[in-house]
Amino acid sequence: MSLDVGLPVGCLAVTQGSSGTAVLAAGLSKFAGRYWTGEIVIASASAGGDELGALGKSSLRAGVAGLAWLPTDVGTGSRFLVSGSDDGRLDLWDFAAAEDAALANLHSIVAHDDIITDVASSPAAAAASVASCSRDCSVRTWACTAADIQCVEALTGHAEAVHCVAWGTEPAVLLSGSRDATARAWDTRTGACSALLDVGCAVHAAAAYPGSACQIAVGAAHGVVYVFDLRRPASALSQQRLHADAVRRLAFSTRTGCALALASASDDGQVLLSSTSQKLGICWEPRATLRPAGGAYVHGLTWSPVTDTDSQPLLFAGGWDGSITCTPVDLAS
Repeated sequence: MSLDVGLPVGCLAVTQGSSGTAVLAAGLSKFAGRYWTGEIVIASASAGGDELGALGKSSLRAGVAGLAWLPTDVGTGSRFLVSGSDDGRLDLWDFAAAEDAALANLHSIVAHDDIITDVASSPAAAAASVASCSRDCSVRTWACTAADIQCVEALTGHAEAVHCVAWGTEPAVLLSGSRDATARAWDTRTGACSALLDVGCAVHAAAAYPGSACQIAVGAAHGVVYVFDLRRPASALSQQRLHADAVRRLAFSTRTGCALALASASDDGQVLLSSTSQKLGICWEPRATLRPAGGAYVHGLTWSPVTDTDSQPLLFAGGWDGSITCTPVDLAS
């Protein structure tokens, strides 16, 4: 199933909707005159992935490169979305599950001195913590509530543009990857860099292994995916060239009782699914091509929330050709 949103897709984020549906947010960019402008499209996918349709959209003054849903407010049921834009702004949106799928802008702040390249929300259920990164070489953490957005920490150390951020499985661990050819792990309690990983070329994607406090995967500009152990960061545990161009996104499945699966998206136009039978997934074996090579850059990638162990998880991918694909993935086979 696919959806044509008409503009290049820079990022995707998904949250659980009603009746088993998935609510998808897509960050879009378009070039108008001398500047980029953007949109956020809200879409809904059925539980089986056989229906995918746009519900509404909001326009921004800059392209959108990062999106993250915050945990649903238990008391009010409110759902908040954070976006990071090319003008360095961080926006907090209130999603109203109405027929028009309206996004109400609650707050908009200048968060960075250059383009925001990625945002990520903490997986901790009770947290409303967001991380952002930018071409200004910094990583920042934020406390986001309906009342305001407050900067918690500015993490500095990267020498060039920071391309990606991702939270570790431990709530205090934050990962970042940069054009300076390194990835870093940060202790958000102290603001210190707890591990420095020398990758050898620009890092565009990072993801923590589900169930592991120390293993991470990073995607590099030359198409290689590396596996590192944060306790022994001097060298990679393994590496494998999965793509012919830069790896832009990495996303692990979180389905229990199945082999660990890693989805990767690249500038070569491909979305690959790789799996392993090893407990910690040191060696990856390409399993399926979910989007063929030769197409547009793929910069958006995310799994649907896991709510039913009997249903197949959905993998969403968005490309610069303006298309979003929704693929049910059988992880048990």
